[in-house]
Amino acid sequence: DDGADSVHYDHRIGLGYYWLNSTGYEADTPSDEAEFLATENPVYLPYETLTSSYCENLLIPGYAASISGQAWFELRLQPNLCVLGDAAGIAATVAHDHDVDPTAFGDTDIHEVQERLREDIDAILDKDVSYGEVA
Repeated sequence: DDGADSVHYDHRIGLGYYWLNSTGYEADTPSDEAEFLATENPVYLPYETLTSSYCENLLIPGYAASISGQAWFELRLQPNLCVLGDAAGIAATVAHDHDVDPTAFGDTDIHEVQERLREDIDAILDKDVSYGEVA
């Protein structure tokens, strides 16, 4: 929680992890088990990944998200895109409920998105040792 991504903690909308490719796993993980294990240190995805300074009143999850090319290498797969899509859907609801442009959200609006993500869809917003374990 005190790593380079800690600056995104307050505005996090989910965790990014490279779940479906062997690049994100330890070298000694057998390939038949690798698809079930999450990376040991997922990254916080900030709300700002869903917005663009070029267009108001628009949320951009998925392939057009505001993510650097280097980060995109890790975030381009379906589980991570689902995290962004879920957050965009909740954020759109908050924007509608409060008649606020989602690109102008402040801390209070983002906090409400976080709370709804937790309560409505059981989203994982915090890093936890049990996060990558398989039942």
